[in-house]
Amino acid sequence: MRNTLKFLLGNLQGFDPRSQAVDPKQMHYIDQYMLHVLREFSMKVTDAYSEFDNGRVIRLLQSFITRDLSNFYFSVIKDRLYCDPEDSLGRRSCQTVLEEILDGVSRSIAPVLPHLAEEVYLHSPG
Repeated sequence: MRNTLKFLLGNLQGFDPRSQAVDPKQMHYIDQYMLHVLREFSMKVTDAYSEFDNGRVIRLLQSFITRDLSNFYFSVIKDRLYCDPEDSLGRRSCQTVLEEILDGVSRSIAPVLPHLAEEVYLHSPG
């Protein structure tokens, strides 16, 4: 989990979500899809917390980070992050999604890992 958060923070350096965020309608389809996956994940986590099921929260986090992020999305976007020009629409599109993911994951871990969530908050852009 910590490596995922470091990847997110590292690729958001120099990104200002207030002025550089991309509208979802202009995003690549894969980025739009990840926003959808993030929304579903967030709803499931909210349901688990409302049922006081912290074990399910941890399983959801582990699955989302391992399967959806590390094994899928991060491997797809690395070319855009590392090779595209800094101000390109493609790079800004995935940075916008990374910022949303960072926010969603840090909110999800805050009740069970408050110190890690606080550290992420202190280093987050914007």
